[in-house]
Amino acid sequence: MAITTTVSFSTTRNQLVIDALSIIGVVEPGNTEMATGIRKLNAIVRNLDAKAQWLWAISPTESTLTTVAAQSTYATGITATTISANILELTYAAVLINTDYRDLKILDKMTSQNTTLKDDANGEPIAISLFRANTTASNTVRLYPTPNSAYTIKYNFRRPLYDFSAADENPDFPAMWFLPLTKILAYELSYDFSKPLAERQLLQAESKIAYDEVERFNADKPSYITLRTEYF
Repeated sequence: MAITTTVSFSTTRNQLVIDALSIIGVVEPGNTEMATGIRKLNAIVRNLDAKAQWLWAISPTESTLTTVAAQSTYATGITATTISANILELTYAAVLINTDYRDLKILDKMTSQNTTLKDDANGEPIAISLFRANTTASNTVRLYPTPNSAYTIKYNFRRPLYDFSAADENPDFPAMWFLPLTKILAYELSYDFSKPLAERQLLQAESKIAYDEVERFNADKPSYITLRTEYF
């Protein structure tokens, strides 16, 4: 028999939950079991989102911001003078002058608060900072110094990992993550279904091994303190 040449394997939200439940012995789960699994799966996604800089969530194409003279801060929106409403972290920014990209320094929160550049006005920007709000739609960016005219700012960013919202929705993860997600979810669900301590410990160890095998291929080094999940 010939070997297939396709690399298109995928899965769905509900199949991930069913597979995880089967690991802990829950076969033919009902609505209550599925609801618990879906809730825990989305909690895992949100936890993983804070754990590292996932490379597949970094925008492959540049976004554009057009500055306004004497305006240093820019909110989210859909016009040329606003930023994307989905920015979790800036990964690159530059001022485009004709065809010349002049890199902007991306300042973290502490540096942006202490820099003397914030007191400068009316110049070509040389630095930028993202101010995170409770939701990405409320984020703002600030340029240093305040632009003295209209400049074209090109930037790339990392977006949040997307939640599972539908039964047949595919994961917002590369295919190599499907098995680790299943094992992590099985470990989390082992508490809800009162599995013995020894079984939970085994599931924890297996989920950590599965996570470690794929994490090093999918994450950049974070520029902030990495958060530990409760299962590792």
